[in-house]
Amino acid sequence: MKYILLLIGLWYTIEKFDPKTLFEQVVVVKVVEKEKNFPTYLVKKGVRFPEIVTAQMLHETDCGKSAICKECNNYFGMKANSREFNIGTCRGHAKYATPMKSLEDYIAWQAIYLPYYEKEVLHRSALTKKDYYKFLTWIGYAEDLDYIKKIDVYVRAIEELHLV
Repeated sequence: MKYILLLIGLWYTIEKFDPKTLFEQVVVVKVVEKEKNFPTYLVKKGVRFPEIVTAQMLHETDCGKSAICKECNNYFGMKANSREFNIGTCRGHAKYATPMKSLEDYIAWQAIYLPYYEKEVLHRSALTKKDYYKFLTWIGYAEDLDYIKKIDVYVRAIEELHLV
């Protein structure tokens, strides 16, 4: 039996699907059509560390399957906040009118907090993935203590495929 695997916008046909070995347990089998060119879009929008942001989106949405993604249009696990993009709460997280509003909120969040971190904590520009991982840890982006390890697995797959 043949399987079709959609990995961040690239279609692969494979004969035997083994999720335990594919990209070190990274299984991205359901990324919806509108995210097919997501990393490229991030680059065009000036998002810093687009490979990590793409990995966060994949992880936070469980590759497009999570209830928060489907019911709340929340693609980044963002909590309700005072920025203009969310329209309320849903399942303890921000609710957005569209997935694009979720992305716009993340972009605004990054534009506010990353420069602050660079100035007040890092005392230089964040230049490496390690710098951004430290920022995500410092700001308390996720409750999961293994969040960075999980994100990095996605990032390595994205980089291996030269998607960003």
